[in-house]
Amino acid sequence: MARIRPRLILVEAWLVDAMRAACSGVDPMIVTPADIYSEATDDPSRFGGGPDSVALLQHSSGTTGLKKGVALTHHAILQQIAAYAEHLRLDPSRHRVATWLPLYHDMGLIACFLMPITMGIPFTGLDPFEWVARPWTLLETVEQDRCTHVWMPNFAFHQLSRTRGARRFSLGHVEAFINCSKPCRPETHALFTQTFADCGVVPAQLQVCYAMAETVFAVTQGDPGTAPRVLESAAIRSGPATSDTVEPVAVLSAGRAIRGVRIAILSEDGAALADGAIGEIAVSAPFLFSGYYRDPDRTAETLREGWYHTRDLGMLRDGELYVLGRSDDLLISRGRNFLAHEIEYATHGIDGLRPGRSVVFGYDDPGLGTQAIALVFETAGEDAAVNAALARAVKERVWQACDLVLNRVLPVRPGWLIKTSSGKISRAANRAQFLQQFPMA
Repeated sequence: MARIRPRLILVEAWLVDAMRAACSGVDPMIVTPADIYSEATDDPSRFGGGPDSVALLQHSSGTTGLKKGVALTHHAILQQIAAYAEHLRLDPSRHRVATWLPLYHDMGLIACFLMPITMGIPFTGLDPFEWVARPWTLLETVEQDRCTHVWMPNFAFHQLSRTRGARRFSLGHVEAFINCSKPCRPETHALFTQTFADCGVVPAQLQVCYAMAETVFAVTQGDPGTAPRVLESAAIRSGPATSDTVEPVAVLSAGRAIRGVRIAILSEDGAALADGAIGEIAVSAPFLFSGYYRDPDRTAETLREGWYHTRDLGMLRDGELYVLGRSDDLLISRGRNFLAHEIEYATHGIDGLRPGRSVVFGYDDPGLGTQAIALVFETAGEDAAVNAALARAVKERVWQACDLVLNRVLPVRPGWLIKTSSGKISRAANRAQFLQQFPMA
């Protein structure tokens, strides 16, 4: 609150006193819906500025420090919505959105709330906690309300596949299940399509979107009605492999840039790279954010000469973008490149390993003379023999899938891993916690 210094806070009447106490020293105007309904017509300007004023701040998860607020203007939001809706060919007369996504996340806020409202498209919103408890309610809603567009992160496709049971749904009318994660996995699309094939789901219904708060939302999007291409690239890893069993790295296309967006792939020194080369993704668009709110140093680091430097790794191939992951997730061991999320994904399906409760990161080991790689996973119990067997299974699976010998595999108690407010495992925070609690590792 001290950094934001909000002019106005809208709350229900029963929260006014508590909010006023929480904002002591900041002293914003605190209003209720009744105040707006009764007074807005008298002086609408008191509640906002012009099209280039900041409409909202989309905050980061803030696990390792103070949340940074992405400042978005009214103009930027409306331009993004117009360009994205055009790419998707949205039509208020025949389209409807279903969502369980929380409104504090940009996927839920922009794609599933503000875009439908602005376009006049009906949508049905489920309580996120209800979805977590009963994931199939989303598909029941899609069937009952004849919803045509559904946005979800990659893990949600797995959750729906795992919890389907014997339930039947009619899903053939859906135009797009849009996977919006970094990165999106071809195995996820194959699993979802196979699981719900008897419900009418076909590969062309599953789409990919590359999005971020700094561009309001979408940067690229797959073409409606076309299954995303799958690229298998050996260039993602460098150096000689020591095993013939290494699985190739397959990446889904995130589609083409929406109207107004320019994408460049940059080398470490900032030079533009050729088609097919891997580097940092940089984005320019008419709806770029104004900067990180009251954080000029961080803004200057990432927003330079009209380009946002994302720190995401990717490549362009024939006009389509392939997103590999965060540059912070790139691990280099013995001259070879590994993506942390690829190592984590290799362990999926190991009996006894809790889905989504493991993390991979690198750390300096002077004794090795190279970066060491650790995998930490939460256990279901305290049986030392069981946990040791799980650790051996993890090391074996990673060796088979990635041709990598992990330097440390560590079981930890339930709840040890740190997650962000958006539900993602925080690699940096868990690495710091690991080095603090296990300094001799």
